[in-house]
Amino acid sequence: MKPFTFQELDKPSLFKSIFGLRSKKNLPKELNNALSEKDDFSNSLIVKANSLWDKYKMDAPSNEIQADIEAIYQKLLRHYLTEGEITLEKHHDLDKLKEMLRLDSSEVERIYKRTSEARLSEIIEERLLKGRFENEDQKILDLFQDQHNIPEERKAAIFKDLAKSNIIEYLEKALDNERYSPSDQQEIEARIESFDLDFEILNDYKGKCELYNLYWQLENGKLDGIQVDIKLTKNEECYFHTDIDWYELRKVKKRLDYIGASGRVKIAKGIYIRSGSFKGGVKSEDQLQKIDSGHLYLTNKRLIFTGNKGNKNIRLNKILNFKVYSDGVEIVKDTGKSPVLIFDSNINSFSILLNRAIDEY
Repeated sequence: MKPFTFQELDKPSLFKSIFGLRSKKNLPKELNNALSEKDDFSNSLIVKANSLWDKYKMDAPSNEIQADIEAIYQKLLRHYLTEGEITLEKHHDLDKLKEMLRLDSSEVERIYKRTSEARLSEIIEERLLKGRFENEDQKILDLFQDQHNIPEERKAAIFKDLAKSNIIEYLEKALDNERYSPSDQQEIEARIESFDLDFEILNDYKGKCELYNLYWQLENGKLDGIQVDIKLTKNEECYFHTDIDWYELRKVKKRLDYIGASGRVKIAKGIYIRSGSFKGGVKSEDQLQKIDSGHLYLTNKRLIFTGNKGNKNIRLNKILNFKVYSDGVEIVKDTGKSPVLIFDSNINSFSILLNRAIDEY
């Protein structure tokens, strides 16, 4: 009988084998196997079930097997709910199974409530997949609710939770790449309206939505130049301005007092020769050094730096690459020293604008 399939019984422990004791955990499995061998709830099946209860010397489910016994009933009930309406014949089968499993009415009522609500949740999730909830969807839910006596407030609560989860899941997926496009926003608003929810469900995501929408606009929207107090060339527009510290890698020499390995060779009592040289040495290494502080401007043609010690320009077509860090950006040039621009705010916005300016140069 669907949906039951054969289950292997647990092997008895040595102690139980010696004393001829049976594992009560096998009773639900034997009842399940009896169901798997039959096509309907014939009298022979009920007789078989009663003989199994006698075999294990039990009149009703004990705490040890209660959950497993209830799972058998739930399996058939779930199968019928998935198929559609529970007909009178199916109700009769469930009554026979209740008798066979020796469940009381309160236990069956609890299983029915839990299983029908789980099936309702599945139906709601299926209807929400397309991102809209229409009159036809509502009729299907109302019909299932009426057939299984699910309270209106319970149905509404399940729907609200699942609809909210549907929207949040879509939103989090949209925000995964740190962008929030107008089409994403329109889809979220359409789902909220269709599901009859409140925009308050997005409160926890408001900051991210605004920030990632800004990133999308900087990357894809129309860029408006900003007013700056420096002279720009014809058709040149400034998109970004901030205060920075300009750093560059510089060679730094370090004096070494001793060169070579630190071993020594004994030539007489208390006298050793070191296996290195006492001559002073010099080692060079690159260190990041602050060169200047001042103002950085990003235009559609170049990077402009006006510093306390001097001014610098980097044409966009001279930039091979740039590397973004938590506290600044390294500009990799085709020739000359590659500066590291240190600043502590709007680094992502600058990087997005720089990337776009280079692409559109």
